[in-house]
Amino acid sequence: MTRARAVESGDYLPEVAESAAQGTVADIYDDIRTVLGLPVVNLVYRCLAVEPGRLQGIWRSLRRNLTSRAVDSAAEKLVAAARPPGMLPAAGLETAGLGANDLVLARATLDAYARGNSRNLLAMHALLDGCRGSGVDAEPAVPATAASILPMARLDDLAPEALDRLRSISAALVGDEKPVLVPSLLRHLAARPLLLDLLWRAVEPELVPALASKRDAVTDEARRLASTLPFAVSRLDRQAERGIAQRFAAAMSTLLVTGETFRATLGERG
Repeated sequence: MTRARAVESGDYLPEVAESAAQGTVADIYDDIRTVLGLPVVNLVYRCLAVEPGRLQGIWRSLRRNLTSRAVDSAAEKLVAAARPPGMLPAAGLETAGLGANDLVLARATLDAYARGNSRNLLAMHALLDGCRGSGVDAEPAVPATAASILPMARLDDLAPEALDRLRSISAALVGDEKPVLVPSLLRHLAARPLLLDLLWRAVEPELVPALASKRDAVTDEARRLASTLPFAVSRLDRQAERGIAQRFAAAMSTLLVTGETFRATLGERG
């Protein structure tokens, strides 16, 4: 296997960027995008790819479940559990100088991450707890078509004030444990710094006080649903791999709630 080049940026979690993937890692990335119906490879897989051979084994153990109707059904339940209970103030993006296409791409980005985070959250809990395999709804799901989304900002390319704002929002959501995990969803929104700032200002007063209880409810539901997946998944034994899965499981629950709150404040599609 050709070893992919890992991205190491100061305090941040090392990852193999999609543009740097080579050989087997590039092939797996292609398969991840196809299976999940996404235009991107989620950060958990980019981090798992840093150690040669690790992503290959983990993706092999997850793939059959992630193509199943059971995961589609379970993911829909997680997205519903993550939604805010009522209406939220509009973010006012239309009057802030953001173009109509930015709003289309913002909504598509949130849609993509709702799809990815819900499915990958199930995958992380299957890896952490193991799954016997229920055999229920094991038939393949209808493949999804990936839509265009906002580009993902490179952390090194952001202006200092934009990077500080991104780091601040990320820390409020997933903490600032080293090495720092800056969720990819926030990086995409940070490609339009005004967009991220306006969305955060709109949701912060409602989101932050309720985030822990909402995240824990989504986590409990994800753990329950992961135990019912159709195909067996072996429990991770290596502590390094369990640590990655645990950290990302918590982040995915948090970002699923956050993303649904962002979607609520964007309002109806035009």
